Amino acid sequence: MEIIKLILLIISLQITHEFFLRRNKIENFENNDRLLVKLQEMVFNDTHLYKKDMELFNKYAKLNEWKNVKLLDAGTGLGLHYKYLPKDIYKIGLDKNRLYLERSEIRNPTGKFKLGNLNDYKLFQFQEFTHINCMTDTLISNTLEDIDLIIGNFKYWLKKNGILTIHIHDNIEKLDPAPRDFSMMYKNEDDNLKHALTYFTKFTHDAVFKNLGENVYEYIEKYIVKSGNSINKITKYNILPKDVLIKKFIDNDFILYKKIDLSEFDIEDYSLYFLKKNI
Repeated sequence: MEIIKLILLIISLQITHEFFLRRNKIENFENNDRLLVKLQEMVFNDTHLYKKDMELFNKYAKLNEWKNVKLLDAGTGLGLHYKYLPKDIYKIGLDKNRLYLERSEIRNPTGKFKLGNLNDYKLFQFQEFTHINCMTDTLISNTLEDIDLIIGNFKYWLKKNGILTIHIHDNIEKLDPAPRDFSMMYKNEDDNLKHALTYFTKFTHDAVFKNLGENVYEYIEKYIVKSGNSINKITKYNILPKDVLIKKFIDNDFILYKKIDLSEFDIEDYSLYFLKKNI
């Protein structure tokens, strides 16, 4: 009799579990960081954009003015920009995410990488680099306090007349959540926001920017598998107005000498900026 009760209890628990999954298809797998990084690697893989950024870097970063170029790829992430840097220069990729660096090393097996946070000036020597690249969302994914520290560190690490190449969001009204050229845009009735939907073979990526006020935004992503379950990720960005951010660089003795509009590559929310350390 007790065995029958146990069997009935197990069946009841299974039914309840299945009902819960049907009612709550979205599960949070945020602890599965390694899987999330692999999914991000597939989603954010518009290689022609990274290649074009580095072609522009080669053209405008005054490489020929230096006998020995030494470059820091700040926030190297998955090593997507690093891959298209010139082969004959010294370069090191820095990131605070160990899993990203693992993927960077696989993508760039002969590359040099270091684990660390850009807010720590002790990571490198005074005036160690001729060039620093700070691409995509590296700077804005930090707190306002750390943004100030990082800009100060760029000044500390760069040689006199050293070059900083950076993406700056200069058209916040056109923030684009789409990670790929083939992403489809739609307006969600629940939040009244513009979402980007991207279909891949085994999962779908849904992303949206949400304004929290005071130049603070959340980039909300859902990696949805065919069963309906999903991995959710929220990244907070401090996207300062362009003039405010540029002034921070000027106050740290940088001068702006080149800005490149990327709208011809369907990028309307940020541009590529070239600054020179003036002391």
